[in-house]
Amino acid sequence: MSFTSSSPVHPHARNLGPAHIGMMHRQIPKNFCKWKHAQVVDERPDPKGRFVVTNNSFPPGTVLLQEQPFIKSLHHSYRYSHCTFCFLPVKKPIHCRRSGCSWPLVFCSTACENENWETGIHSWLCQFPETQQWDDDILLALDGYTKARINWKSGTDLIALSDLVSNLEHHPQTQISEYRAKAKEIASLFYLSEHAVDSLVLIQAQIRCNSFCIQHTASAVSDSLISQMSDSLGKGVYLSASRLNHDCSPNAVVTFGQEDTPSLLVVRSTQTVTGAGENVSISYGPMAVKHPLVERRRLLNDHYFFECQCKSCLPSAEVTGESIYLCQQCPLGRLYRLQPNCPICKSCTEWRIIEDQEKEIEGYIRKGKFEIALECQERIYDKEAYPIGRTVDELARVYAMQGVFGLSAKYSSRSLGIVQRTFGMSSLEAAEEMMKTMQSRNKRNIKETLDQINATQKLYRQLGLDQQKTQDSNELNDMKGFFSQKKN
Repeated sequence: MSFTSSSPVHPHARNLGPAHIGMMHRQIPKNFCKWKHAQVVDERPDPKGRFVVTNNSFPPGTVLLQEQPFIKSLHHSYRYSHCTFCFLPVKKPIHCRRSGCSWPLVFCSTACENENWETGIHSWLCQFPETQQWDDDILLALDGYTKARINWKSGTDLIALSDLVSNLEHHPQTQISEYRAKAKEIASLFYLSEHAVDSLVLIQAQIRCNSFCIQHTASAVSDSLISQMSDSLGKGVYLSASRLNHDCSPNAVVTFGQEDTPSLLVVRSTQTVTGAGENVSISYGPMAVKHPLVERRRLLNDHYFFECQCKSCLPSAEVTGESIYLCQQCPLGRLYRLQPNCPICKSCTEWRIIEDQEKEIEGYIRKGKFEIALECQERIYDKEAYPIGRTVDELARVYAMQGVFGLSAKYSSRSLGIVQRTFGMSSLEAAEEMMKTMQSRNKRNIKETLDQINATQKLYRQLGLDQQKTQDSNELNDMKGFFSQKKN
């Protein structure tokens, strides 16, 4: 590949030094990836494309994939508190070896700083503080470009992140122009060719369609109440996990982090699999139990450029999570949003009135008037509808903050029941709700409390949350030890 750039030379290109000569011939860290009980099937050019199927039968909670990212980027809000290379929290920060470096990054050890210098792109960007203004995606694309180039053969197609889909043909032209402008700026700085520019455009599109948000659990303190919340630690591209297709009612779930590897992606089953050949799917965000069909399709098309055709999105599908509205004329009718007639009494539904009521409910929720919001919701929603679950969850939180633990436990238990029926007994949402219930429940009944602790710990282990949410796990162990002593 030629390094003769067709783009205007960048004004800071004079800062290039000997270190940049080998920028395309660097060490590449091994990409850990391990499939279990499942495999990737490739049926291209059939429209099915590539997908993942099971190899045998297994119970919920079975680990199907463990993988480290091919490329990753730490979120800017964590760049002074977490290691740029391994994403672990930093106790005694190690800084870049170059004394004049002004980049906002720290490392947890000299080993991580060295690994990042040898295998990452910082050793080239270190002398160019102005490149700190480039957004994360173009820096991630440059990292991916230099790694993917190792296995590229001159004269073949564009350099890309393996054969991941890009859907570049479906991107708006304005977005492609933005990709190209960013790529040209890199090309002018490092004397890259037009072929490299085209490759960087393609890789940016691949990142948009294939990157995972690397989640971690953070503690939040409000009015002396400690709560756990999920937050984005960064983003990464996982070459194998990207083969998993989306389903609005998936049978597997993605979690992140295990022991000392925060960016490790783990895929686990959430349902019993009875044999080989069953498709394994995850949710790319939208789920049938949370989002109406129209909203799911809009979200997927806007970000990933495809229209979902899973069972939950078929016209004939009966999606329980969407049939949450009460018929205003008969006690048995349940309707999905904008359904014209009740399936029981055939009466017409005045959706304009219901939409006005929903706006009123949103206003009460914004003002923190959750009791009034709940009363209004119970007039238009089924008692097990997910919107009601969210409101009673807020009420449980409010009463816990006020120290009214009896009411907090009441609402928390109701929220747990709705979450379990909506998402499933073995879901991430159920596990998190069980933990909330443990923190707010009346603990006078020691046997019942210990049974609930054991059930929560079992589901945490099944979903790998004991590794990801270590603070929760420690709290459960402490509670179990305390109540076991009281029982004896």
